[in-house]
Amino acid sequence: MERVKEVGGSFKNTVFSFIPNTSELAFYGMVKQYREDLYREQRRAMETGINTEVLDQEVREEKVVHKDAKLRTFIQEDASREAKTFHAYDVHYGTVREGEVLVALDDSIVRGNTLKNAIIKTLERLKPSSIVIVSSAPLICYPDPYGIDMAKLADFVAFKAAIALLRSRGKDDLIHEVYEQCLQDADSDVNYVKRIYEGFTQRELEDKVAEIIQPENCTAKVQVVYQTVDSLHKAIPEHLGDWYFTGDYPTLGGTVVCKRAFTLWMEGRGNERCYGLSSEGGSNVLVVGSGGREHALATAIAASHKVKRVYVAPGNAGEHEKIINIPAVNASKETIVGYCRKKHISLVVVGPEQPLAEGLADVVQEAGIPVFGPTAAAAEVEASKSWAKDFMRRHGIPTAEFVTAVTPEEGEKAVDKICSSNGVVVKASGLAAGKGVIVADSAQQGKAAVREIFSLYGGPVVVEELLQGAEVSVFALTNGRSFVVLPPARDHKRVFNDDEGPNTGGMGAFVTNSLLTKSELENIKERIVAPSIEGLAKEGRPFSGCLYIGLMMTPHGPKVLEYNCRFGDPETQALLPLLLSNKIDCYDLFLSCTAGKQLGSKLSARLEGIKGSSVTVVLASGGYPGKFNKGYLINGVNRAECVPGVQVYYAGAQYDDNGVIVTSGGRVLSITAGGETVKDAAERAYCAVRSITFEGVHYRTDIAMCSGLSRVSKSRSFSESGSDTPKSAKSGITYLAAGVDIEAGEAAVDGFKPLVKRTQRPGMGGSLGDFGGFCDLAKCGEYDEPVLVSGTDGVGTKLKVANTIGKHDTVGIDLVAMCANDVVVHGAEPLFFLDYFAVGKLDVKQAVEVVKGIADGCIQAGCTLLGGETAELPGIFANTTEYDIAGFVVGVKEKSLELPDKDSMQHGDILIGLLSSGVHSNGFSLVRKIAEVSGLKMSDPAPYDPTTTLGVSLLTPTKIYVKTILELVRLGAGKLKGAAHITGGGLFQNIPRMLPEHLQAVIRADTWELPAVFRWCATQGKLEATELASTFNVGIGMVLCVAAEHKDTVMKVLRGLDEEAVVIGELVSKPITTDPKVVIIGAETEWTLLSDMGVNTLLQPSVLSGLFDEDSPAAAVRS
Repeated sequence: MERVKEVGGSFKNTVFSFIPNTSELAFYGMVKQYREDLYREQRRAMETGINTEVLDQEVREEKVVHKDAKLRTFIQEDASREAKTFHAYDVHYGTVREGEVLVALDDSIVRGNTLKNAIIKTLERLKPSSIVIVSSAPLICYPDPYGIDMAKLADFVAFKAAIALLRSRGKDDLIHEVYEQCLQDADSDVNYVKRIYEGFTQRELEDKVAEIIQPENCTAKVQVVYQTVDSLHKAIPEHLGDWYFTGDYPTLGGTVVCKRAFTLWMEGRGNERCYGLSSEGGSNVLVVGSGGREHALATAIAASHKVKRVYVAPGNAGEHEKIINIPAVNASKETIVGYCRKKHISLVVVGPEQPLAEGLADVVQEAGIPVFGPTAAAAEVEASKSWAKDFMRRHGIPTAEFVTAVTPEEGEKAVDKICSSNGVVVKASGLAAGKGVIVADSAQQGKAAVREIFSLYGGPVVVEELLQGAEVSVFALTNGRSFVVLPPARDHKRVFNDDEGPNTGGMGAFVTNSLLTKSELENIKERIVAPSIEGLAKEGRPFSGCLYIGLMMTPHGPKVLEYNCRFGDPETQALLPLLLSNKIDCYDLFLSCTAGKQLGSKLSARLEGIKGSSVTVVLASGGYPGKFNKGYLINGVNRAECVPGVQVYYAGAQYDDNGVIVTSGGRVLSITAGGETVKDAAERAYCAVRSITFEGVHYRTDIAMCSGLSRVSKSRSFSESGSDTPKSAKSGITYLAAGVDIEAGEAAVDGFKPLVKRTQRPGMGGSLGDFGGFCDLAKCGEYDEPVLVSGTDGVGTKLKVANTIGKHDTVGIDLVAMCANDVVVHGAEPLFFLDYFAVGKLDVKQAVEVVKGIADGCIQAGCTLLGGETAELPGIFANTTEYDIAGFVVGVKEKSLELPDKDSMQHGDILIGLLSSGVHSNGFSLVRKIAEVSGLKMSDPAPYDPTTTLGVSLLTPTKIYVKTILELVRLGAGKLKGAAHITGGGLFQNIPRMLPEHLQAVIRADTWELPAVFRWCATQGKLEATELASTFNVGIGMVLCVAAEHKDTVMKVLRGLDEEAVVIGELVSKPITTDPKVVIIGAETEWTLLSDMGVNTLLQPSVLSGLFDEDSPAAAVRS
């Protein structure tokens, strides 16, 4: 009451009410308390003669607001919650007089959006001077990770209020401090988010909340009063579950979720939910690095059920609920070890070579933490090519002839000694990010290469023989004693197609066991892998981790080109998904390399027996490997990931200040796809690649195109200045260049197959890809004299709506319905369905969604999706995402069955209407025009059903009546005389198609309720009833004709089928041939009367309290 008094209120001029329905019980408790308080004051006034004005006061309680119980507003998507609430509530006029104070109790105030945008505006129609919203729950400040409520911190109005207060007082630094604490100490049980609220009183927060939820142009002053936590605890001494208000979570997981929610908000990703985090079981793993390789490592490790969380230092844009980037943790030894102890890390996996060469693994091992990666001494196999070449020579490991030069002059002499007619290779001895190698075609170029390498990387330089053959990469996982070999790979280093242009870190790779024969692999293991691991151990440099061996398969056997002390990039992105698809636990695999256990033959056999292939294509920034720009928006990743078997790995990509993923490096993304063969995988990969765009993107289009060993020779090229952009195409125009993507089509077919399989019925044969499908009528049912019935149709401009909102998974149902409903009116059982899908540019995700709808429709209709045609037609459609679909159905019936049976129809026969599900698939050109002139977008709440958007509502699929009609046919004895599918032309043009000339259908409009969508069309389009019934189904999707004596039997069957059916009219004799075949009685009155009066009956037909209120919703939508 203190707040009421602040605005000049008292019991005399205040009305107490509640916002239905859940706060009603608390409301009665509040009113009871006020009455007891007032009674005590009145007793004192009578006893003392002081404050006698209270004697004529009373606590006025009124049910000011009522709610339509059919509309649920609690669990509802954000976009339509307020609109739904606005139409779910209405007020009782006269319960509050103008200028009085209105106190309204709500069960809780969480977001405040519905209060601001709907409820307060509704209450203001009563014209109170002040509105005091009382929450029976305290301030909800923290997300609930345990129940059904949201975990999006930014949604809470209390949080918005606290942040606004902090910023208004210049305390942005505190917000950033909390962010850093949540980031650095994400797994502890300390809830740093509490600091956001600590500097304010409850009254300060309440006033700021009131300010936030005060609607614009609202004349009533809004105040907010929350229950206090102390009062709540006093009322419920044995309280549980108050973490929403206090932030004191009962489990570690709850605190982690809360801190994660704040972190996401700070990073501009407040819409992401924080569920999926668990504090129970599993290990924590740290991956060091920031490239595509590290994203692939983190993803593969996170796939293990033994892993709780994977931290990546510093990481990139490749995060999800189990993978957390820690950009503040760099690769310095002390920082890494400290973080590992803090987070109880059970395994460290080091991705790049630089920290390994600098001794990171040594320090981590000394701290007693398992690490996948070699010591600095063992990493010298990559850190110093000159040392590695000497090591190979010492241990008899086959490699190219070489000379190590420490000065440019020595290097030029070495070129003269080593160079052959094939050329010579010049390598920087130290680390050069995969770019310190030049292949020269002559001695002159070789000497220039020596000078370039010395100028870029210093000495020493290795000059070696240029080997001929095919390159292959072998990955040996080892604990320093035993080893296992993973499937071999081949990478593509040069920037352009046909292995041209300067070297890069790698533009793509593919992995398949078929790269090497079994004998070749055994030879490599015996002559190269084993001697390398044993030699390092003998020299006191035991190697633990991944020993990457680059080989050339020469005519004289395999020879080592180089060692790497870690996984390759992008080979890792191709390799690890293949391991996962073969059910290899990568966490176990990596951890086994840190232990002293023998890596057994069973594991080795599993790895060497891995099936399938994998291809990775790298998308690079414009100018790479030279200078390039950053900060470009990346589009299409979600579409790419919809291609079956595709995984997108982030590399040079980060979140910008707005939480949007942008380019930040040379190699931006790695697109990996799996398949049974290399060709299959490559087709899928490139299908996904073409879905992704960003400014300047370029990639090779020939990755894995030469997957046989014999077809590859050199792998490196002489670096060319000024070659930052791809060369002109040397080949002719392709079908792809003309706009037709065959590979995308094949990927789409892969997505169709499981959908089509679901629709199979007996008697159907053939497979996707065959020239035709087969139907064996003998297996399709017991028919004495089968007759085939066919039908064909489309969906019309309903597809425009689907394309506008990007929802394509139901239009296929419409397609089947339009065809199947047409043949079933003849009593024919649909057997099989064919579709034609034409599109400007094939989008695999879109195509699969459309075919999914077709398959769903076929299941409803009981027919097989036997086949179809997917046509990519560049230039036909104005918008490349537009498409059209057509369908063709074949059904079967007995020759003796005549439907419609016009000869048996007579005066007095009954017409039964089967209700439609909505607009179905006709009249959409008119519907879209009405929406356009009404200023509505398809993404706006539907004006007749604010629980959903206009577009989603209009896409409600056409109802399929097949099973209902066939069941009536099976009744026999002529119980069903005819059926009319109400499509284009509405009742007026479709009912006559089943009638004889001498009969007329008389329809009574008052027998069913015109659906709200058609009322809206009539009101906004100013449509007469005749126009409405000539264009739309007006709520009746199928009309049946039955004899009067069979009406009850038929209606009983329909009820048993859960079919919504009503008797809508009857047949009468039509003596004058010019009389209309269909007459609708009462349509103008039933369908348009209230609209003409200015009443919006679309929203709540039973609520008319705002009939003449200029501020009511009805007034806003008058025609």
